[in-house]
Amino acid sequence: MEEINAKSSIQNQIGKLDKFDETFFKRWKGKLLFFLTNMKLANVLTENKHEEKAEETFDETAKRLKWSEDDFMCKGHILNALLNILYDVYAAKFADGTTRQLWKDLDNKYKSEDAGHKKFRVSQLFEYKIVNNKSVMAQVHELQFIMNQLISEGRNIDETFQVSTIISKLPMTWKDCRNELKQTKDAITMQELIEYLQIEENSAIWVIWN
Repeated sequence: MEEINAKSSIQNQIGKLDKFDETFFKRWKGKLLFFLTNMKLANVLTENKHEEKAEETFDETAKRLKWSEDDFMCKGHILNALLNILYDVYAAKFADGTTRQLWKDLDNKYKSEDAGHKKFRVSQLFEYKIVNNKSVMAQVHELQFIMNQLISEGRNIDETFQVSTIISKLPMTWKDCRNELKQTKDAITMQELIEYLQIEENSAIWVIWN
């Protein structure tokens, strides 16, 4: 009874996972694998199909049927963790396939795409330029968003690097502020930098309108 309740609880938690939408595959895969392992279904992710033998013992039959049941349940959980549009594609593609085949197909497709996304975001970060004809603070927040995405994907970006990156990208019209900030970049926190830039931008707006 306790085992049934435990499995039911895990199934409810799987249902609360964010549906995979073709982004952050590594994170989604890790969370799903954790639950499948707890449900004692993860073995079918790596095992080949247990084929029926012409003559098999009672134990062999029991193991084959148990594997088929686990494979069916595991594949269902993986498919249900996909967005509907992906569910339709993969449910049809692997209707007669095994969980191992489905898992391997997803891994081959999206692991490489994850790497491509990371390279794109790194390039996006280093090529980003803060311009004068837009709010500096709005652009700083865009930079923070890019860096937070990289951090969520496993990149080690410490606060000092984040602060230095933003300071280095301030436009030439902010030259005095940039030079002043460079003297303190190793000591200033991100929150202090944001507050400083917000005050400077508000002051510049006040000057323009007065």
